[in-house]
Amino acid sequence: MTKIKYILFFFLSVVLFIAIFEFISAITMKFVIGKRTRDYQERMVISDLYKDMDLETYQQDYAFFHSNLLYDPYRGFKNQPNFKSTFVNTDKYGRRLSSYKSMDHKADLVIGMFGGSTMFGVGAEGDEDTIPGKLQKLINNNCKTNSVKIINNGVGSSNQTQSMIWLIESLGFQKYDYVIFYDFVNETFHAYDELFYTSFLDHELPPRFLTYQYGFYLPPRYKKAKVFRFTKQFQKTNTYKFSKTIYYKLINILSIQKEQKKINKKEIKYDRTKAKIKRLIRNYAENMRVINSLGKDYGFVAYFIMQPTLFTKKNLSSNEKTIPHLNDKHYINFEKLVYKESKNFLRYKKNFKNISNIFDNEKSTIYFDDHHMSSKGNLLVAKKIFQFLVSENENICKD
Repeated sequence: MTKIKYILFFFLSVVLFIAIFEFISAITMKFVIGKRTRDYQERMVISDLYKDMDLETYQQDYAFFHSNLLYDPYRGFKNQPNFKSTFVNTDKYGRRLSSYKSMDHKADLVIGMFGGSTMFGVGAEGDEDTIPGKLQKLINNNCKTNSVKIINNGVGSSNQTQSMIWLIESLGFQKYDYVIFYDFVNETFHAYDELFYTSFLDHELPPRFLTYQYGFYLPPRYKKAKVFRFTKQFQKTNTYKFSKTIYYKLINILSIQKEQKKINKKEIKYDRTKAKIKRLIRNYAENMRVINSLGKDYGFVAYFIMQPTLFTKKNLSSNEKTIPHLNDKHYINFEKLVYKESKNFLRYKKNFKNISNIFDNEKSTIYFDDHHMSSKGNLLVAKKIFQFLVSENENICKD
């Protein structure tokens, strides 16, 4: 009997310890770590941009969608086809729906929009609130005599080269009259990864590609395993969030900061930085040339848009000022240099549009992290795209 009491006491002690640790973690995450978190789902809660919606279901939809992205031998990865949920829905090719429940309807004109997660619509309240969804609404409401179909070809983390491959692949089953590339965040991000990790730290891959967060690299059989499903549930607890935060802080202190100091001593020599940026711009310009050549053969007109980011917004809201990415001075300087050099080199290229300063006069909160926006930001971007599309192409809005 005494043995049973000891076992029961031990079991209750463990349960009590877990409960107390979960409570302490919740308090710490809310009041101590709080606004300094980098987790984009936590940032959405902090931003107050989504206070009137079912954010828990929304985040579950996105988390499930992104954890089930598929490997692609040419593009790296692709969206899950025929995904259905409350907030995120895709067609048989993995293209996110916009104002229509299907991509099969006929239209006078078709506009394909390509890019990364900002084009796909991370941060949008629903399929219709993405940049393509907002553009579809603007055209539907203002172009009554013409039917135009907007196709959202955005795929998270994709750079322009990956998007171009997706364009080439999609031309086998989809005709376009216009294609729009919305770029430069992922181009900059990938170039910085190359500069930081491969040039100085001798890592084969940046650490973010090796973390559980990028679970879509795992084969399907592992995703179905009970351990994987349990881990997904455990990730929702405050204990996990707190432990992950402490872990990253320790890694940051013990490893990344140490390596960053090495780099700062070398100051990532300007000529090496310039070489990476030159390669980025050269690749982008060559891709533009290839895409424009494809347009002549396949009958579409291409536009190339330099997207805005948190770091190009002049007047940050009080909430945006708490976004921890603002502490990444090294990356911010690198991005600013990329944008400056790219604008100077590409500004005279056909149909290159720089809208990176679109939020210069906007003082309210647009971003919940360094580049993802809510529907408000998506609408402003869609309006800008609508303006130049209609003013430069008479066939989009027929009189």
